[in-house]
Amino acid sequence: MQAILYTDGASIGNPGPAGIGVVLKRANGEVIAEIGEPIGSATNNEAEYRALIRGLEEAIKSGVQSLTWVSDSELLVRQMKGEYQVRQPNLIPLWQRARELAKQIPHLEARYSPREGNALADRLARQSARVAFGSAPQGAMRLYYITFTHAHEAEAVGRALLERQLAVCVNWFPITCAYRWKGEIVQEPETVLFVKTREGNFEAIEQVVREHVDYTNFIAELAPMQVNRAFLEWLDAEVPSRT
Repeated sequence: MQAILYTDGASIGNPGPAGIGVVLKRANGEVIAEIGEPIGSATNNEAEYRALIRGLEEAIKSGVQSLTWVSDSELLVRQMKGEYQVRQPNLIPLWQRARELAKQIPHLEARYSPREGNALADRLARQSARVAFGSAPQGAMRLYYITFTHAHEAEAVGRALLERQLAVCVNWFPITCAYRWKGEIVQEPETVLFVKTREGNFEAIEQVVREHVDYTNFIAELAPMQVNRAFLEWLDAEVPSRT
């Protein structure tokens, strides 16, 4: 069976939470496998190799005899072809595993393509990296980004969150918001409120916002990649867990 394999890897932070994307298709375009998986913490290059390994495993399992492999990592393609040496110690075992798997496919062609030629695998990898980012151990820390029309609204909400022990620290400051509206670029002032708290407080924080204002442009929950231990100890002491 002839097939085309598209692979990609993505890392938030490099190294950081990472994911892989794999798309395996028959020569006629029929999709055999479409895979997006978070892989924990990895560099971009590690994620690229992990995606290739996963894709080769899937191709072998599916009985592929002739495979065209497409990647938007020129470094990876050249290393697999033997044109570039693999010098990083963390990549050598992955390269060796990929080479072992490649030998099990009678005919394999490696092809570099810009990102637009690898769009689906790229999207799967990025989505999986975001999943890894959201599930990465962060202590209990979460950041909320909330926008308001007026500064006094942000101050009132921030103080209410502190009083109800829904935040350990808040910050508010003016920003300029520019956006497209009916084909025009509009610019107007806003105030953003940053809320430092623990996970599991989204609904309670949203309720406080609704008590103080009828409208807010945006409430987003962010998971910091790294939080120092002293801050987490402060957070634990001031904001009780609600989970």
